[in-house]
Amino acid sequence: MTSEEPPTSKLPTAEPKRSEEAKDDVSGGSKRDDAISAVREGAVEAFEEAVCSVRKQHAPQKGNVAERPLSEADFVGVDKLFWKIYTSQPVRALLLAQGALDRLRTESAGATWTKQMTGWFFNDAGEACRVVGNLRQALEYYEASLSIDRATGDQHGQAATLNNLGIVYEALGELPRAIELYEQSLAIKRETNNRPGQAGTLNNLGNVYQALGELPRAIELYEQSLAIKRETNNRPGQADTLNNLGEAYRLLGELPRAIE
Repeated sequence: MTSEEPPTSKLPTAEPKRSEEAKDDVSGGSKRDDAISAVREGAVEAFEEAVCSVRKQHAPQKGNVAERPLSEADFVGVDKLFWKIYTSQPVRALLLAQGALDRLRTESAGATWTKQMTGWFFNDAGEACRVVGNLRQALEYYEASLSIDRATGDQHGQAATLNNLGIVYEALGELPRAIELYEQSLAIKRETNNRPGQAGTLNNLGNVYQALGELPRAIELYEQSLAIKRETNNRPGQADTLNNLGEAYRLLGELPRAIE
């Protein structure tokens, strides 16, 4: 089955929580602190390199790009870079998101746009963690993103993050929770008339019902997804959902229909 997570940028801190049993391990704690510090430095360095790259692309003629204060446009540019590399270079992408979060907490903390931008980068960090298989950390980032999206009234962000949370719970085998999250995402996408987003979440819901063995319901959802993808001329998406439909019909024993 092919799941879909529309590439929509959306950020607890990047530091892992220390377990109770680690508290008395002074030398081990020191090593962990050193490791966390190194990760943070690497994240900030990756972010600053990305900002310089973004600025050179958009304003190559304007002096020393590294010396200018950070702006909303810098973070938007880094977010776009994240979505270009997150599947092929997920570790670097995670460092970008963590570096952005670190800078948003400090230098740009007083700006009016930073809260929503922080939500974006929590979502980005969650997506990178999901790609590398760190699903529990992904959940923490996504939950942080969702909290900010709700506080700022960002419906687009809420829908995307709810969908992403559904993908992680589906991967963890917590299928009823995945359905609940996908349904919440779908409701917002319908309210905001986000047709491509509806198609992706309908497809994902179909996957969960197929995994539960509820094949007629899965087929119904796949058909709804396919209709929207045809309407919006999403040919790669059509191929994915047609493949999922074929698998559902195969499991039902309707082999001619599956072949079709």
